[in-house]
This record gives sequence, C-alpha cells and structure tokens, in this order.
Amino acid sequence: LHTHHRQVGLDDALHKWYAAEQKAVAEAVATNGSIPENRRFARKGVPAGWRPRVWANALGCPPRVAEKQRAHLAALLTATDHRELLADTLVFADAAELSDRPSYFVFEDHLANMLLAFTRDPEVGPGCAAPPHPHLLGRGRGGVDHGSYPPSGVVPFAGLACYAAP
Repeated sequence: LHTHHRQVGLDDALHKWYAAEQKAVAEAVATNGSIPENRRFARKGVPAGWRPRVWANALGCPPRVAEKQRAHLAALLTATDHRELLADTLVFADAAELSDRPSYFVFEDHLANMLLAFTRDPEVGPGCAAPPHPHLLGRGRGGVDHGSYPPSGVVPFAGLACYAAP
C-alpha cells in the first residue's frame, strides 16, 4: 500500500467526506455480494459497521447462520462441558502452542472451544471427501461399541488449531 492511496482508519479520521464516501461504497459493495468486488474493497479497509458483512461476502460465507446451526453449535459446546474426552488434551496442547505466538494469544480460549466442539461433531467425518485418519472405534466396558472416536472421526493432530485460527 502506498501513502498516495487513502485508507480507512486514517483518512476517514482526517476527512469526514472520505468516511461518508467509504460507508456509501461499503453499502453498495456489500449489497452486491460479489466475492472479488468485496475482496478488492477490503484491501483499503472497511468501515467498522460494514466489516462483518463485507468480510462474510469476501470469504464466500452465507449471509446468515440458520437457527438450526446455532443450536447445533450450542449443543456441541455444552457437550464439551459435560463430557471430557482423551482427545481434549491434544486440542488444548495444540491451541496453547498456537497461542504462544503474539498474533494469536488472545484467541486461545475461543480456538480451544471451537476445536473441542469440532471433535464432538458427528457430521464432520461423513462430510469429508476422503477419510482424514484411519477410523477409530470407541468401545466401552464389556466391549460395547460407542461409534467413532472422537465423535467427529478426526483425531486432533499437531497444527489443527492453525486451520481454525483467524
């Protein structure tokens, strides 16, 4: 970025007309929904009120998360509090290792919680195009089969937190 190009966060504080202009452009770009256009616009900064919508468009995310998906995530997060898995130790270690870096330390709890929910989501394994690991079966006392272990079918590995990090 060159100093001759205006930036949100600096020029909008100096010139009120620039802030109003960028908000109008952000609204037009976000309403359009074009991925390349949203990405181009985001390069020079996005006004704070428009960031969630512009970045969601730029990343190709659906405009709204369905209530069913929110409830599913809430159930997975609740399951992490009620039942501890051996795989949780791997998740915490991986999240802690990533959060040692200055850019990610503020995300440690969030990353660990999302990865714990990920390991408990039984929809992950069947949604994979190719099996991520050899299939592990959980067996209880007396040889009772409990299905995939962990429930997602994806055994946490070193670097998994990097895939979930912002």
